[in-house]
Amino acid sequence: MWGFNKQKQSNPDGINLLAAILVCCPEITSVSYDPNTETVSLTFTLKNPMSQKAFDELANFLGESIAAYQALEGYGETGIDFSMDIQGELGFFHIKRDLKTISRGEIMLTVSLVKERCGDTLIMDATAGERMDPDFRAAQEEVIERTLGNVQQIKLADKLVGIREEDHVVVFNR
Repeated sequence: MWGFNKQKQSNPDGINLLAAILVCCPEITSVSYDPNTETVSLTFTLKNPMSQKAFDELANFLGESIAAYQALEGYGETGIDFSMDIQGELGFFHIKRDLKTISRGEIMLTVSLVKERCGDTLIMDATAGERMDPDFRAAQEEVIERTLGNVQQIKLADKLVGIREEDHVVVFNR
């Protein structure tokens, strides 16, 4: 009646965006959104950690490629940040982008370039793309496009994290 005991609900577009990115891009291990910085982070997992030189080369290549893509699409210069975490024999390559200016095309280009550059060291759900119905994939790409447009118009309040767990995608708020 007065709104007491109502649980706060997360914005479904934010949840759907992270889930659709993971469904469409089996190369991405996790994706997160930070409301404090209004950024989205894409994480790729590598079988062997990169050397600092290899990391710098990949980051420079991706930075230049994304800047060229943005220029062709008519976007102004936007911020991008690359980082790498190493845990044992695994490397976690992170790309952080401003949610307000990232596009579906940029996400797909980035995934394609990381896959091309990292090759067999990139850990991904190899069978996900093979099993995915082309119509379902197209629908999920449309979900990315639509939900990006929606969340770029508002500020999402919750920190969201999406992970790939074998054949499942899970998105939760933190």
